[in-house]
Amino acid sequence: AEDCISALPLKDYSDFLPLSNPVPLTGPYAGKVQDGPPPGFTSQEDTGMNLLVPKEFLLLAQEEFAVLAKTHYFAFGSGTKFMSDQANSVPDSHRNGATMMFFDFGGDLFYEELFPLMYDTTDKTNFPGFLGANHASLVKSGPMKDDWTKACPIEWTMEERAKKCISLQEAIWGTKTLSRLEAIKREVDPSGVFNCQGCVGNNWAIPDADADAD
Repeated sequence: AEDCISALPLKDYSDFLPLSNPVPLTGPYAGKVQDGPPPGFTSQEDTGMNLLVPKEFLLLAQEEFAVLAKTHYFAFGSGTKFMSDQANSVPDSHRNGATMMFFDFGGDLFYEELFPLMYDTTDKTNFPGFLGANHASLVKSGPMKDDWTKACPIEWTMEERAKKCISLQEAIWGTKTLSRLEAIKREVDPSGVFNCQGCVGNNWAIPDADADAD
């Protein structure tokens, strides 16, 4: 049994890093640990996003779900449906989700056929959140605002997407939950001090404090 145990004389995390990411011995970055994985970027033409599949859809439409079957991420515990952070920021899509899966949203197939089966799209004033926040990058968005059966065209500029397509935030939290969270955000952080990619308020144009002072 002792032969199965490998003990390394590591004092702290800095001793471990070189084992997973070799440290260059020469050049301008000699002695510095490399990023692993290295920094990357997402192409505007990347249409893959994490889809939250509702439990009800999974149980009632198993044949349709089988067509979607790819990589699944079962990360929702039994308490997800009822848990609360005292702000109820967890979207209904997470509370009622069976699994999360990486899905290619290129084209209109999903929005025309599958989206109405998975989520209630009858109330045009209340877009249902359906995306997982994991891997939600800058270029991601929901369908077109005036037609939820049409994907946001990948050839559009970011400005066109922001104006004519459901925002990434609304696609994650849904209209009602996002509206409540935005109201909280405006009250406690009107200047956008706390900000991160894809977070509530991240897509706002934050006023320039110096300009306001003038």
